[in-house]
Amino acid sequence: MATKKKPAAKSAATKAKPVRRKKSAAAKSPASQLAPPKPSAPPATKAGRPRGSKTQKAAGKSTTSKCPKCGSTDRTPYSQTRAIAIAGVDPDFGSYTHVVKRWTKCKSCNQARTDHSLENRR
Repeated sequence: MATKKKPAAKSAATKAKPVRRKKSAAAKSPASQLAPPKPSAPPATKAGRPRGSKTQKAAGKSTTSKCPKCGSTDRTPYSQTRAIAIAGVDPDFGSYTHVVKRWTKCKSCNQARTDHSLENRR
């Protein structure tokens, strides 16, 4: 009688199932594989306002014009606006590039006047 050979017992290493690793979200989407990697830190010489700095008010002299006759600030809408390109420096305003003249009338006494303002245009 011929005896059959029993198969050899499998070792514990061969019985264990292979460990499957979970794919990350970046590996799942094909679009992320095509996109270039994001830089880890912003460049040292970034243009613009630095982060955390306070907002600066716009440069400009803003005073309410008054009527020379009665002192009222009520006026008609501006008309006949003229901008003259004259650069200069004012002690109160700072540097400016244009002098703007606007014609208006007082609503209280009907006195005509020309309002002058300094502007820093580009």
